[in-house]
Amino acid sequence: MLDNDSLANTGTMLVENAARLQLTNATTINDTGGGTLTNHGEIESVVGINTIKNAASFTSDGLIEVVGSAGASQVDADAANTLVLDNDSLANTGTMLVENAARRCR
Repeated sequence: MLDNDSLANTGTMLVENAARLQLTNATTINDTGGGTLTNHGEIESVVGINTIKNAASFTSDGLIEVVGSAGASQVDADAANTLVLDNDSLANTGTMLVENAARRCR
């Protein structure tokens, strides 16, 4: 879990199968230095406005979930929140789930 963190990623960030990376409380992953992000498990935006930006490569064959509250599909439903993908190109062959009362911005 990254909770209200700012991560400057210049290497490779890998979320493996059956693993979950949870972003909460205005967390930012900034890949300006050429960092890459690969998701085979789950990236979950839970509380607040969380940002992933400037990825040299961002691929996902897992789940990217922006959790909402009303009608949430998971038992971990939280208050409405936002996942911002800023200056990224996402190669997604997995699932992107934006639940009720949640937002995904591009």
